[in-house]
Amino acid sequence: MSKHWELVGGEVLVTRANTAERVAAVAQVPLDIRGGLFLCDKTLRLDFDESGAHPAFVAEMLLAPQAREQVSSMATGVGSSMVNISQSKLRSWILPMPSLETQVSVARQMRTIRELTRSLDNESTALNRLKSQLLSRLLDGSIILDQAYDDVLEVA
Repeated sequence: MSKHWELVGGEVLVTRANTAERVAAVAQVPLDIRGGLFLCDKTLRLDFDESGAHPAFVAEMLLAPQAREQVSSMATGVGSSMVNISQSKLRSWILPMPSLETQVSVARQMRTIRELTRSLDNESTALNRLKSQLLSRLLDGSIILDQAYDDVLEVA
């Protein structure tokens, strides 16, 4: 394949066809990506003037709920199994463009918040799983509470 289609660290990608929930899904290629990985025919590389737009900021802005709302109004197709978004519609996305310095700062903060949210979601899922396992073990008798626990409940 032509090197033109090889992925480059830091670039912003967007899917042009997918389910309604995933069309125009956005990702920024990790800076340390290994060589030999190429764009899929359903993925577009966003090309923009980096003197006015920082790639990390653009990626973060396109992940925001407001951008998803724009996408849902622009996507076309029949049914929910596969919808498309054209390059011309992608070009019409409206994004705020503060100074580059502000873009870098905002992108860093947004990425941190997104990572923390993902971590908290994972922790919540793990705690719910643990709660379910504990309840099951209490109900099937494989965990037996001693009298001290009952004494505490009586006081409460």
